[in-house]
Amino acid sequence: MFSLFFLHLFLYGCNIFMWRKTRINYAFIFEFAPTKELKYRDVFLICTTSMTIVVGVMFAHLTLIFKGYSSSTVQAVPGCLLLVCYIQRYICNVYCQCCYTHMRLMLLFIQVFLLVLVCPFKIIYRSSRYHFLIAIRNIILTPFYKVVMVDFFMADQLCSQVPLLRTLEYLACYYITSSYKTQDYGYCTRVKHFRDLAYAVSFLPYYWRAMQVYKIEHDLPHHNVYSSDFL
Repeated sequence: MFSLFFLHLFLYGCNIFMWRKTRINYAFIFEFAPTKELKYRDVFLICTTSMTIVVGVMFAHLTLIFKGYSSSTVQAVPGCLLLVCYIQRYICNVYCQCCYTHMRLMLLFIQVFLLVLVCPFKIIYRSSRYHFLIAIRNIILTPFYKVVMVDFFMADQLCSQVPLLRTLEYLACYYITSSYKTQDYGYCTRVKHFRDLAYAVSFLPYYWRAMQVYKIEHDLPHHNVYSSDFL
């Protein structure tokens, strides 16, 4: 999950670097504010910092586990980052504890990401976070908003992140159904309702993309002439 997301972010930084080298005015194309768009250095900084934190916390977990520290001590590591102390009521073997730790790390990262994303203070690229949320809103409610280039581009990227969306759906199922208490990692893949939900989650990015295409076609003059071409 982490590797795919950060690889995608790193490649976006590479795109910005090449656009600047070839003098492509991407800020104008995407309608970004000239002084507030993310530079490739900013994207690389976000990517490397986030991945360093994830790997560092994971390494700390594994180190504590193999040194024989108690379960409560190990699980307090991500809890300190969120100012929440996660105390476990049982101690598992090393393999199960590592798997459980991995799931907790994914949940931790998602929580921190959402908190930073909606943070109202003028820190951590607030302008970019605001425009990102606007783009996501426009994508989800595509028929009701005019499709601009940045929304079209973002929806295209979401189509490439279907595995990430399915992982998020599995993670939500894992904690909503309290499967973490029994460490039943296969429960969400056995229950039919959650399997159907996984298919729906996989379909959503393509549905949003199709709605954008039809919205653009509908807004064109004499749009009925081009209907067969879009189909």
